[in-house]
Amino acid sequence: MDKWTEDDKKKISLNCKAKSILYCALSKKEFNRISACKSPMEMWEKLGITYEGTDKVKETKIDILVT
Repeated sequence: MDKWTEDDKKKISLNCKAKSILYCALSKKEFNRISACKSPMEMWEKLGITYEGTDKVKETKIDILVT
C-alpha cells in the first residue's frame, strides 16, 4: 500500500493553495480559460500565453520595438 510522505503532503497542499489563489484573483472570463487545467503550473503557462504570447510572438514584439 502506498503511503504519502510528508513531502508529498506539503506539495499537494502548496498546489491547492496556488490553485486557490489563481482562482480568486481572476475574473470569470479568465477563470473559464484555466478551469480545466490540472495543475497551477499549467494554469500559469496558459495565462502567460494568453497575455504575453508564445516565445515567437515575444521575439517579434521585441524586433518591432527595436526597429
